[in-house]
Amino acid sequence: MLPSFPSAALSPPSATSRAVSLRQIRGVDIIRLPFLLTGDNIKIEDTFESKLISLFTNLTLKRKTFGIDPIDHYIKIKRDMLLNRISNPAMEMTRTIEKLTLLPFSTFGVRENSHGGEYLVGVTKPIFSAGCVRIFNENSDLVDIENKFFNLGRYAVCINIDTIIRESLEQIHFIPVKRLRTKDRHFHHNLSASPIGNLLDEMPLTCWASVGPLMSNAMSLADIPTIFESALVFLERIDLNSILCWPDHAVDIPAETFALEKEISIAEALAYASGYNPNIF
Repeated sequence: MLPSFPSAALSPPSATSRAVSLRQIRGVDIIRLPFLLTGDNIKIEDTFESKLISLFTNLTLKRKTFGIDPIDHYIKIKRDMLLNRISNPAMEMTRTIEKLTLLPFSTFGVRENSHGGEYLVGVTKPIFSAGCVRIFNENSDLVDIENKFFNLGRYAVCINIDTIIRESLEQIHFIPVKRLRTKDRHFHHNLSASPIGNLLDEMPLTCWASVGPLMSNAMSLADIPTIFESALVFLERIDLNSILCWPDHAVDIPAETFALEKEISIAEALAYASGYNPNIF
């Protein structure tokens, strides 16, 4: 049976779907998220595309109407690049969809919270994370490193559309499909209490660490594929020595399984866990 969001948990906007002629993508009415898919097929609801066009149109109007030439030359270049890219919303929507199909997501749609706040939602393929626990002695000397590997399952990455307009990192939700109503969603993302009603109503707490600048830059450019790609980086890169919570849906897996899923060697998997993550966080 396909896992799904209860209708009362995430409210889908009323819409029908149409076929998208792009890499054999087939549009569907996403009343339930996520879909389990195989191959390169990605399901994208038509409201996702129309919402992108609306977003790019609003951003263009906002930047042209209220934009004041920034003093910083670099910021001005970024703003001009954004305006040039989104000045043709339909073309930018096509570019966005093309790039989204290259990411390890299975479904994209639009959902609302109970207050009418709209979210771009992408459901990932299974997330495999790695990190290490550093063990110190009484003199604060590092004496051992324990590598840990996890299967976190699929996530619904929910990006509040208003946060893109405001270039903010607030109201970004990472919802584990295995445990929709858990408050402990990820090692670096949780809620103060388990959600009772709409899953997007609560204000999440997120420790972005060094992924924050990556996401902030993507927001400032309104680059939707890079926003979702940054979300993947956040989900996969963990620092077990600085966590907000321990999600009980995180399944321990051996290094061999992690290496197989990532298509890397076991040596690379061990380096990934013990050496790479400290440089990210």
